[in-house]
Amino acid sequence: TAIASVLEDGEWAMTAEFKISYLRAVNPGPLAGSARVLRRSRALAFLEAQVESDDGKVALTASSTWAVMKR
Repeated sequence: TAIASVLEDGEWAMTAEFKISYLRAVNPGPLAGSARVLRRSRALAFLEAQVESDDGKVALTASSTWAVMKR
């Protein structure tokens, strides 16, 4: 997952906020998704993602805020 890519040894994260925006309906078939970390601070991480249908149009976007803690 995207959040795991920025966690150091001994850290874990939990969702503080999560939002999904559904932009269009999709038909059964392949979907492609991507996610990226916008910013990582000592205690928080901010991520965004999107899913595209097989015609290349964005079907949904998502954003999330994660609380990062030490074990």
